[in-house]
Amino acid sequence: ILCRPQTDAALEVRLERGATIQGRVRNTADAAVEGATVFAKPGPGMANRPGRFSVTGVGTNTEGRFETEDAFLPGQVVLDVSHDDYLPLETSPVEVPQAEPLDVVMERALRLTVHITTDDGRIPEHPTLTWIRKEDATRPVIGLLTPRMESPSVPLECLPTKVPAETEALFLEVQADGYAPWRRFDFVPPKDKDELRVDVELSSDLSTG
Repeated sequence: ILCRPQTDAALEVRLERGATIQGRVRNTADAAVEGATVFAKPGPGMANRPGRFSVTGVGTNTEGRFETEDAFLPGQVVLDVSHDDYLPLETSPVEVPQAEPLDVVMERALRLTVHITTDDGRIPEHPTLTWIRKEDATRPVIGLLTPRMESPSVPLECLPTKVPAETEALFLEVQADGYAPWRRFDFVPPKDKDELRVDVELSSDLSTG
């Protein structure tokens, strides 16, 4: 059976009016954060469909202000905000349309370059770094440490990892398969540095953990 398409059929397209998201990104000293990147994604329970998320991020201007290029349908979205000098941040759900511009506060980051040696000379596999704020011990943050070189060797130099720079003290822990955890209690981030090297020696004696 052959069906002839109806070339004279009318196509109706209905557009819904959306709203952009506006806000300002600042640091804990209330200074504008220029050059931060803002992405939007569906909030809790929202469908991941056109009109609900950003395909491309938008940057903040010299005053730290931003406005998304995408328009969003009514509902909730969550913003991911990132900057090289600050800890990445995920906002609480934002209602669209907004009642007022969003105020985003970012915390300065300290970049830790971890150098790992082992007592048996082997290259540690799957090393991770866990950090916990002294004032909030219930929220550990765990991240995979990535070797800087494609062909790693000992000592293993890892790519920088961000930890909070504006905190009283941190608990640090480095783990790798087959080794006892390395721990440092009451690590105080230096106030006058953006980067710091940390030397870690892992022991194959698991009883020392």
